[in-house]
Amino acid sequence: MAEYLAVFRSHRDTFDTLSTDEVQGFNRRWEELWAEGRRDGWLLDASGALQTDGRVIHADGRVTTGPLVDEGDVVRGYLKIAAGSLDAAVEHAKGAPVLLHGGRVEVRPFFDGHPGE
Repeated sequence: MAEYLAVFRSHRDTFDTLSTDEVQGFNRRWEELWAEGRRDGWLLDASGALQTDGRVIHADGRVTTGPLVDEGDVVRGYLKIAAGSLDAAVEHAKGAPVLLHGGRVEVRPFFDGHPGE
């Protein structure tokens, strides 16, 4: 079984437009996805929700305001998934509630060992 990282992204203002009931429903859907993953054995780890402000450290030592990814997008959190293939990991990540509000999910495999070995 290989390990995969599902990274959740959405526009930084996405949740500012949701009602309290919509936010509570969104959070319940996350809890349901986490419970399913734990029950079925594919969820290895999950982050808490990330705030939208932060900083980016560049290779040249500069520190900039971030963590904007692309035109206001921010990383919201992640799941670490165990699956037999990338396609299977994608199927697990398709249940991410961030997709209901225009967000995106990036699913990537981890290297076995160190990159380039």
